[in-house]
Amino acid sequence: MATFVPRPLLNIKVLFKSSTDVTDAICDIWRNTVDYMCGNHRTLRRIYIEKSIDLLDTKVSKLNGMISGSWWETCGGIGRCGRRWELIQAYSSNAVDFQDILFAVQSCAGKAKFSRRQIRVGQNNV
Repeated sequence: MATFVPRPLLNIKVLFKSSTDVTDAICDIWRNTVDYMCGNHRTLRRIYIEKSIDLLDTKVSKLNGMISGSWWETCGGIGRCGRRWELIQAYSSNAVDFQDILFAVQSCAGKAKFSRRQIRVGQNNV
C-alpha cells in the first residue's frame, strides 16, 4: 500500500510550487508592461518583457508536462490531493489560454512608439 500511495505526495507539492511560479511570472509581466507603457520613451524593459513572456511559455509547458505525469499520485483525482490536482490542471489550462493575450502584449510592447501626447498624458497622471 505504501508503494501505491506514497507519503508525502511530492509531485502535488511540486505542481503547487510550479503553478505559483507561473502566477508570479504573470504578475511580474503585467507590472512591467504597465510601467513600460506608462513611460515616456523606449527602454530595455521591453526586451525584459519579451524574454519574460518567452520564459513563461516554458514554465507553462513544464507545468503541463508535470500534470500529465502526476495523475497516478492522486489516483486520477480522488481525495483532497486529487481535487487539488484537478484545480491545478484547470489553472494550467487557463494559463495556456492567457498566453495568447500575453503574446499580443509582447508584440505591443516591442512595437510601442512614444509620442509627445502620450508623455503629457502620462505626466498628468503622476
